[in-house]
Amino acid sequence: MAHLILKRPGITLLVVLAAVLVMGAGSVYLRVDNSPSVWLPSQDPELSLYGDFRARFGEDTFLFAASAPLERSQLDLSRLRAAGEWLSNLEGVDRVDDPLEDPSASNLRLSKNRQQAVLVGAERSGVGRLGLLVALQAALGDAERKQLVDEVRRGLSEGFDELGPWELAGTDVVTRDLDRGSQVSMATLFPVVLVVMVVVLWFALREVRMVLAIALSAAAASLVALGGLGAAGRSLNLLLAVVPATLVVVATAYALHLLTRFQQLHPTEDQLSACAQRTREGQAARAKLWAQAMSHTFRPSLLTALTTAVGFGSLGFSRIPPVRDMGIFTALGVLASFWLTFTLLPALLVRSPAVLPRVSGQAGWSFERSAKYVGLLQQHRWAVSLLGVALMVAAGWGVTQLEVESNVLHFFPEDHDLPASYRAIESDFFGLTSLDLWVEGDREAVLSGRTVAALQRFFSLAADEELAQGGPLLPVQWGGAELAPEDRAQHLRNGLLQNSSGSAEGAQKYLWMSGDQLGLRATLTYRTTSSQAAFGLVERLRSHLAQADLPEELKARISGSTPLLVRGQVLLLDTQLRSFLLALMIVTGVLWGAFRSLALVLVSLLPNVLPIAITLGAMGYAGIPLDSATVTVAGIALGLVIDDTIHLLHAYSVARRERAPHGAVVEALAQVGRPVLTTSLALSLGFGAFVATSFRPTHDFGLLIAWTGLGALVCDLVLLPAVLLLARKREESRPSPRI
Repeated sequence: MAHLILKRPGITLLVVLAAVLVMGAGSVYLRVDNSPSVWLPSQDPELSLYGDFRARFGEDTFLFAASAPLERSQLDLSRLRAAGEWLSNLEGVDRVDDPLEDPSASNLRLSKNRQQAVLVGAERSGVGRLGLLVALQAALGDAERKQLVDEVRRGLSEGFDELGPWELAGTDVVTRDLDRGSQVSMATLFPVVLVVMVVVLWFALREVRMVLAIALSAAAASLVALGGLGAAGRSLNLLLAVVPATLVVVATAYALHLLTRFQQLHPTEDQLSACAQRTREGQAARAKLWAQAMSHTFRPSLLTALTTAVGFGSLGFSRIPPVRDMGIFTALGVLASFWLTFTLLPALLVRSPAVLPRVSGQAGWSFERSAKYVGLLQQHRWAVSLLGVALMVAAGWGVTQLEVESNVLHFFPEDHDLPASYRAIESDFFGLTSLDLWVEGDREAVLSGRTVAALQRFFSLAADEELAQGGPLLPVQWGGAELAPEDRAQHLRNGLLQNSSGSAEGAQKYLWMSGDQLGLRATLTYRTTSSQAAFGLVERLRSHLAQADLPEELKARISGSTPLLVRGQVLLLDTQLRSFLLALMIVTGVLWGAFRSLALVLVSLLPNVLPIAITLGAMGYAGIPLDSATVTVAGIALGLVIDDTIHLLHAYSVARRERAPHGAVVEALAQVGRPVLTTSLALSLGFGAFVATSFRPTHDFGLLIAWTGLGALVCDLVLLPAVLLLARKREESRPSPRI
């Protein structure tokens, strides 16, 4: 293969670049989408239930627009109505609920908090706020919703600025801001990480052509992954936004091993003289050196590409679509990085007589210095090994303390408009998290006194929840509190007769009738909180519903988008466990097939599982939860940090053919110690550059991978040699492992 690539480098370049352009062409179709539906498993029972719910009642999300705090004299109610009229005329808006309207006029009950929204704070402090509830049309697509959010935000600030600055909240507002955060994250990260990698490469290689060639290779690998995403009809989101920057780091690490090996070759004076010529003979001489470097690094690089692809690919079995897409298409980019390292790079550099091996390439990693270091390490091998075991035990206990927790508002900086708007609106108006009670069955059973009494018991229990804000939004009024259940049921029947004729605007979203079947929906509002608290709330509400004693022939469910998102959060921990265990099993199999030595396989896993365990254990001790971004860290980190271990063990295995274990460790460190150090630092600095974004998921993901990479570096250069030295006597009596 090397002969074909190096003999006609010009043709190789044309073929490789053409292939990259073809595979990357799909990237022009990419769009950004963080809609709730994108994050949900397509075959999940909760999603099926939600589909039935929407088929009966339509949309369950809304926008809420609130004015700035105003003096009582500035509460211009005519301007509020004007804003409501402007909003209701926007394409895609179903209706606008004016809190000043008398709810009895339409027989549609609003919660007390919503009815009095305009007077919030006026009586107690002379300061009030204005608010409007905007219901969107159920048929709106995700892109149309985001466009409408932008139009509402822009129109209120420009046309009704005397009531502003306006605060906007709702599920679609969150989705729009997540999209922006993802776009900014990707647009910021890719160039920042690329610059960081260029700086690292310059200090490692000191050769401009090499640095530029690696940068081109990294960009090409990213283009291949994005092209695959676009061609498959997938969209970018807060997880996939990190893919291009991640592949820049991976491609840099692969290239560093090849190019460092090339620089460490020891050609003769005649070979160097021939290589420096700008002739066919000179190119042929350089091709021999490149072929030699490629032959030394191809096999361990192939192993690292497979294990890294496995680390990412293990996410492909997740039931959460964005996690699955991240795993599959980043694995594709990893394999493309390996391919480009051994095609594009040598084809680009073999033509230049200025790119030659240099003696200084081994500075700091000479055989003599490696021997001194290994001698020192041998004296303390037991202490180092026992320390590793102690750290693993301590980390394991911390891992058991990990929790899955996600609050989408925490994805944004503290000074971002969205979390500030949610805090203010939920403090002054009502909770912005909605949960829906859906009761369906025979009309007479639904409208019976027993059902009404059971529903009232449920609403009473639901209102006692700590996060509850405001009473339920119902299709009709219940009547006075003094009425008996049978009288209230009759009141409900009378109201439904009126609503079924269409006289109550918006009531159809809370009623569904088909023949003798009747469905009723009641919306409960709660303060927005973390996924763990929301999960507990949903479970308690379902328990309250069971205690309410509804007739057995009725179907009663807690549904809506919130339980669906809570279900997605529950799947996150499952994703972490599945991806890590699967990656560990496949990586172990790959290493066994390569080294054919159980001892070396176990040794290879120790310095890589330990830093991951330390990272997750530290999160458990510190109370840092797993969320939709950090849940992928373990499986990905395993695939990334094991690369340098493979290079070290490959060099050790080759050296063992002629040397005792002690000498083999010295030889391995002398050969690959420098690229291991450089690539580990490149990985940590590259992912550490993710802190440049204020988007919390990306920030945390990069920081955790960077920290794990540093831990893996220490384990590779300290713990791994110590364990190899510890087992030296047993190894001496066995045949040398080969690959």
